[in-house]
Amino acid sequence: MLIFASMLLASIGISTSSVFAMGQAPGTCDNRYDGQITSMTVTNGNQSYDPITNHDIVLQTDNDKSYSITFTIHTPSQSSQGNSLGGSTWYDTSAPGYWMGFCVNGVGPNQDVTVTQRLEHSGSIAPETTQTVSWHTFMSGDITYKVKWVNPSSKTAPDAPTSLSAKAVSSSKINLRWTAPTANGGSPITGYEIERSDDNGTTWSVISPNTGKTVTVYSDTRLSSNTTYTYRVSAINSVGASDPSNTSSATTPPGQIVAKIKMGQLGDGSSIQIKLDH
Repeated sequence: MLIFASMLLASIGISTSSVFAMGQAPGTCDNRYDGQITSMTVTNGNQSYDPITNHDIVLQTDNDKSYSITFTIHTPSQSSQGNSLGGSTWYDTSAPGYWMGFCVNGVGPNQDVTVTQRLEHSGSIAPETTQTVSWHTFMSGDITYKVKWVNPSSKTAPDAPTSLSAKAVSSSKINLRWTAPTANGGSPITGYEIERSDDNGTTWSVISPNTGKTVTVYSDTRLSSNTTYTYRVSAINSVGASDPSNTSSATTPPGQIVAKIKMGQLGDGSSIQIKLDH
Protein backbone atom coordinates (compact mmCIF):
# COMPACT_ATOMS: atom_id res chain seq x y z
CA MET A 1 0.00 0.00 0.00
CA LEU A 2 1.02 3.61 -0.49
CA ILE A 3 1.24 5.36 2.84
CA PHE A 4 0.99 9.14 3.07
CA ALA A 5 2.57 10.53 6.19
CA SER A 6 1.12 13.50 8.00
CA MET A 7 1.72 16.78 6.20
CA LEU A 8 2.26 19.92 8.22
CA LEU A 9 3.86 23.27 8.56
CA ALA A 10 4.01 23.71 12.30
CA SER A 11 4.55 27.46 12.23
CA ILE A 12 1.15 28.07 10.59
CA GLY A 13 -0.71 24.95 11.73
CA ILE A 14 -1.32 23.32 8.35
CA SER A 15 -3.07 19.95 8.17
CA THR A 16 -4.59 17.91 5.36
CA SER A 17 -8.22 17.06 4.94
CA SER A 18 -9.34 13.44 4.80
CA VAL A 19 -8.79 11.78 1.43
CA PHE A 20 -11.51 9.96 -0.43
CA ALA A 21 -11.52 7.72 -3.49
CA MET A 22 -9.16 9.27 -6.05
CA GLY A 23 -8.37 12.22 -3.83
CA GLN A 24 -9.77 15.71 -3.62
CA ALA A 25 -10.72 17.78 -6.65
CA PRO A 26 -9.56 21.41 -6.72
CA GLY A 27 -13.14 22.60 -6.34
CA THR A 28 -13.38 20.95 -2.92
CA CYS A 29 -10.58 23.12 -1.48
CA ASP A 30 -11.87 26.05 0.56
CA ASN A 31 -10.77 29.50 -0.75
CA ARG A 32 -7.99 27.90 -2.80
CA TYR A 33 -4.58 29.52 -3.25
CA ASP A 34 -3.00 28.22 -6.46
CA GLY A 35 0.67 28.27 -5.50
CA GLN A 36 3.76 27.07 -7.29
CA ILE A 37 6.09 24.28 -6.14
CA THR A 38 9.33 26.15 -5.47
CA SER A 39 11.51 23.39 -3.99
CA MET A 40 11.50 19.60 -3.69
CA THR A 41 13.78 17.04 -2.07
CA VAL A 42 13.49 13.27 -2.54
CA THR A 43 15.30 11.19 0.11
CA ASN A 44 16.10 7.52 -0.51
CA GLY A 45 18.11 5.96 2.32
CA ASN A 46 21.09 8.23 3.02
CA GLN A 47 20.92 10.02 -0.34
CA SER A 48 18.88 13.09 -1.26
CA TYR A 49 18.05 14.46 -4.70
CA ASP A 50 16.48 17.58 -6.20
CA PRO A 51 14.19 16.58 -9.10
CA ILE A 52 13.62 20.22 -10.06
CA THR A 53 17.24 20.75 -11.10
CA ASN A 54 18.04 17.11 -11.96
CA HIS A 55 15.45 15.83 -14.42
CA ASP A 56 17.05 12.40 -14.91
CA ILE A 57 16.73 11.04 -11.37
CA VAL A 58 16.04 7.29 -11.12
CA LEU A 59 15.72 6.06 -7.52
CA GLN A 60 16.14 2.35 -6.89
CA THR A 61 14.62 0.83 -3.78
CA ASP A 62 13.26 -2.49 -2.54
CA ASN A 63 9.51 -2.84 -2.96
CA ASP A 64 9.20 -3.50 0.77
CA LYS A 65 10.97 -0.24 1.63
CA SER A 66 9.96 3.41 1.36
CA TYR A 67 11.35 6.80 0.46
CA SER A 68 10.31 10.31 1.49
CA ILE A 69 9.60 13.56 -0.31
CA THR A 70 9.43 17.13 0.97
CA PHE A 71 8.32 20.05 -1.16
CA THR A 72 7.27 23.66 -0.71
CA ILE A 73 4.34 25.48 -2.32
CA HIS A 74 4.50 29.28 -2.27
CA THR A 75 1.03 30.80 -2.18
CA PRO A 76 0.14 34.00 -4.09
CA SER A 77 -1.11 37.23 -2.53
CA GLN A 78 -4.72 36.43 -3.42
CA SER A 79 -6.80 33.27 -3.55
CA SER A 80 -8.65 32.05 -6.62
CA GLN A 81 -11.67 33.81 -5.10
CA GLY A 82 -9.84 37.14 -5.22
CA ASN A 83 -9.33 37.64 -1.48
CA SER A 84 -6.58 37.26 1.12
CA LEU A 85 -8.56 35.36 3.73
CA GLY A 86 -7.56 32.01 5.17
CA GLY A 87 -8.03 29.04 2.92
CA SER A 88 -6.20 26.11 1.36
CA THR A 89 -3.92 25.08 -1.48
CA TRP A 90 -4.11 22.07 -3.79
CA TYR A 91 -1.68 19.68 -5.49
CA ASP A 92 -1.87 16.24 -7.03
CA THR A 93 0.51 13.36 -7.66
CA SER A 94 0.74 10.10 -9.59
CA ALA A 95 2.68 8.43 -6.74
CA PRO A 96 -0.18 5.99 -5.87
CA GLY A 97 -0.03 4.61 -9.41
CA TYR A 98 -2.84 6.95 -10.48
CA TRP A 99 -3.45 10.68 -10.04
CA MET A 100 -4.65 11.73 -6.58
CA GLY A 101 -5.37 15.27 -5.42
CA PHE A 102 -4.99 16.81 -1.98
CA CYS A 103 -6.30 19.93 -0.28
CA VAL A 104 -3.95 21.45 2.32
CA ASN A 105 -5.91 23.57 4.81
CA GLY A 106 -4.88 26.40 7.10
CA VAL A 107 -3.21 28.36 4.32
CA GLY A 108 -3.02 32.11 3.73
CA PRO A 109 -1.47 34.51 1.22
CA ASN A 110 2.29 34.73 0.57
CA GLN A 111 3.21 31.66 2.59
CA ASP A 112 5.68 28.81 2.09
CA VAL A 113 3.63 25.68 2.66
CA THR A 114 5.82 22.64 3.33
CA VAL A 115 4.46 19.15 2.67
CA THR A 116 6.21 15.90 3.63
CA GLN A 117 5.13 12.40 2.58
CA ARG A 118 6.62 8.94 3.02
CA LEU A 119 5.91 6.75 0.04
CA GLU A 120 5.86 2.96 -0.25
CA HIS A 121 5.34 0.62 -3.17
CA SER A 122 1.76 0.81 -4.40
CA GLY A 123 -0.36 -2.29 -4.86
CA SER A 124 -1.66 -0.74 -8.08
CA ILE A 125 1.69 -1.21 -9.86
CA ALA A 126 3.77 -4.29 -10.61
CA PRO A 127 6.11 -5.57 -7.87
CA GLU A 128 9.13 -4.90 -10.09
CA THR A 129 8.74 -1.90 -12.35
CA THR A 130 10.11 1.54 -13.11
CA GLN A 131 7.45 4.01 -12.04
CA THR A 132 7.26 7.60 -13.29
CA VAL A 133 6.10 9.84 -10.45
CA SER A 134 4.83 13.38 -11.10
CA TRP A 135 3.68 16.23 -8.85
CA HIS A 136 2.02 19.47 -9.88
CA THR A 137 -0.25 22.35 -8.96
CA PHE A 138 -2.17 24.74 -11.20
CA MET A 139 0.77 27.13 -11.23
CA SER A 140 3.66 24.82 -12.16
CA GLY A 141 4.49 22.22 -14.75
CA ASP A 142 4.93 18.62 -13.70
CA ILE A 143 7.95 17.83 -11.53
CA THR A 144 8.89 14.27 -12.40
CA TYR A 145 11.31 11.55 -11.31
CA LYS A 146 11.42 7.76 -11.66
CA VAL A 147 11.43 5.01 -9.04
CA LYS A 148 12.82 1.59 -9.92
CA TRP A 149 11.10 -0.84 -7.56
CA VAL A 150 12.92 -4.20 -7.17
CA ASN A 151 12.41 -7.34 -5.14
CA PRO A 152 14.84 -7.59 -2.20
CA SER A 153 16.26 -10.75 -3.78
CA SER A 154 16.97 -8.85 -7.00
CA LYS A 155 19.78 -6.69 -5.69
CA THR A 156 22.48 -5.78 -8.19
CA ALA A 157 25.66 -3.76 -8.29
CA PRO A 158 24.98 -0.02 -8.31
CA ASP A 159 25.00 2.23 -11.34
CA ALA A 160 28.26 4.01 -12.10
CA PRO A 161 29.06 7.32 -10.41
CA THR A 162 28.77 10.36 -12.66
CA SER A 163 30.30 13.80 -13.20
CA LEU A 164 33.82 12.88 -12.05
CA SER A 165 36.13 15.89 -12.19
CA ALA A 166 39.84 16.18 -11.39
CA LYS A 167 41.60 19.44 -10.50
CA ALA A 168 45.29 19.95 -9.79
CA VAL A 169 45.74 22.18 -6.74
CA SER A 170 49.54 21.93 -6.44
CA SER A 171 52.49 20.24 -8.09
CA SER A 172 51.87 17.13 -5.96
CA LYS A 173 48.11 17.11 -5.29
CA ILE A 174 44.93 16.57 -7.34
CA ASN A 175 41.42 16.87 -5.89
CA LEU A 176 38.61 14.62 -7.18
CA ARG A 177 34.88 15.15 -6.97
CA TRP A 178 32.00 13.06 -8.34
CA THR A 179 28.25 12.46 -8.03
CA ALA A 180 26.86 9.35 -6.35
CA PRO A 181 24.76 7.05 -8.56
CA THR A 182 21.01 7.51 -8.20
CA ALA A 183 20.40 3.75 -8.49
CA ASN A 184 22.26 1.84 -5.77
CA GLY A 185 21.25 -1.64 -6.97
CA GLY A 186 18.83 -2.12 -4.08
CA SER A 187 21.61 -2.12 -1.50
CA PRO A 188 23.24 0.91 0.19
CA ILE A 189 26.53 2.12 -1.26
CA THR A 190 29.31 1.27 1.19
CA GLY A 191 32.25 2.99 -0.48
CA TYR A 192 34.11 3.89 -3.65
CA GLU A 193 37.11 2.43 -5.46
CA ILE A 194 39.32 5.07 -7.09
CA GLU A 195 41.72 4.14 -9.90
CA ARG A 196 44.54 6.20 -11.39
CA SER A 197 46.44 6.01 -14.67
CA ASP A 198 49.57 7.89 -15.69
CA ASP A 199 49.55 6.59 -19.29
CA ASN A 200 46.25 8.09 -20.49
CA GLY A 201 44.12 5.14 -19.40
CA THR A 202 46.16 2.27 -20.85
CA THR A 203 46.85 0.78 -17.42
CA TRP A 204 45.17 1.46 -14.09
CA SER A 205 46.10 1.09 -10.44
CA VAL A 206 43.80 1.22 -7.41
CA ILE A 207 44.73 4.12 -5.14
CA SER A 208 41.76 3.94 -2.78
CA PRO A 209 40.01 0.60 -2.25
CA ASN A 210 36.60 0.36 -0.60
CA THR A 211 37.13 1.70 2.91
CA GLY A 212 33.52 2.19 3.97
CA LYS A 213 33.60 5.90 3.19
CA THR A 214 30.66 7.20 1.18
CA VAL A 215 31.92 10.75 0.68
CA THR A 216 32.22 11.80 -2.95
CA VAL A 217 35.50 13.71 -2.75
CA TYR A 218 39.11 12.53 -2.56
CA SER A 219 42.57 14.16 -2.54
CA ASP A 220 45.37 12.29 -4.31
CA THR A 221 48.72 13.40 -2.90
CA ARG A 222 52.48 12.78 -3.30
CA LEU A 223 52.22 13.07 -7.05
CA SER A 224 54.98 14.00 -9.49
CA SER A 225 55.05 17.52 -10.84
CA ASN A 226 54.34 18.34 -14.48
CA THR A 227 52.54 15.00 -14.97
CA THR A 228 49.11 14.17 -16.33
CA TYR A 229 46.99 11.73 -14.28
CA THR A 230 43.69 10.18 -15.33
CA TYR A 231 41.09 8.89 -12.84
CA ARG A 232 37.91 6.83 -12.69
CA VAL A 233 35.66 5.84 -9.76
CA SER A 234 33.43 2.81 -9.08
CA ALA A 235 30.66 2.58 -6.48
CA ILE A 236 30.45 -0.49 -4.22
CA ASN A 237 27.52 -2.12 -2.43
CA SER A 238 26.91 -5.56 -0.86
CA VAL A 239 26.71 -7.16 -4.32
CA GLY A 240 29.88 -5.72 -5.79
CA ALA A 241 31.35 -2.83 -7.76
CA SER A 242 29.66 -0.75 -10.43
CA ASP A 243 31.04 -0.01 -13.85
CA PRO A 244 33.59 2.82 -13.71
CA SER A 245 32.51 6.43 -13.96
CA ASN A 246 33.57 8.76 -16.73
CA THR A 247 37.30 9.44 -16.74
CA SER A 248 38.79 12.81 -15.84
CA SER A 249 42.37 14.03 -16.18
CA ALA A 250 44.44 16.78 -14.60
CA THR A 251 48.06 17.85 -15.01
CA THR A 252 50.12 18.88 -12.02
CA PRO A 253 52.03 22.13 -12.58
CA PRO A 254 55.85 22.24 -12.70
CA GLY A 255 57.58 22.09 -9.36
CA GLN A 256 60.36 24.34 -8.09
CA ILE A 257 64.11 23.95 -8.23
CA VAL A 258 65.90 24.83 -5.01
CA ALA A 259 69.34 26.35 -5.61
CA LYS A 260 71.73 26.53 -2.67
CA ILE A 261 74.34 29.25 -3.01
CA LYS A 262 77.22 29.34 -0.54
CA MET A 263 78.14 32.84 0.48
CA GLY A 264 81.85 32.15 1.02
CA GLN A 265 82.79 35.74 0.53
CA LEU A 266 81.12 36.52 3.81
CA GLY A 267 83.72 34.47 5.58
CA ASP A 268 81.25 32.76 7.90
CA GLY A 269 80.22 29.81 5.66
CA SER A 270 76.60 30.98 5.54
CA SER A 271 74.37 30.13 2.62
CA ILE A 272 70.99 31.08 1.21
CA GLN A 273 68.36 29.12 -0.69
CA ILE A 274 66.72 30.49 -3.81
CA LYS A 275 63.59 28.82 -5.25
CA LEU A 276 63.35 29.01 -9.00
CA ASP A 277 60.42 27.96 -11.18
CA HIS A 278 61.19 24.80 -13.09
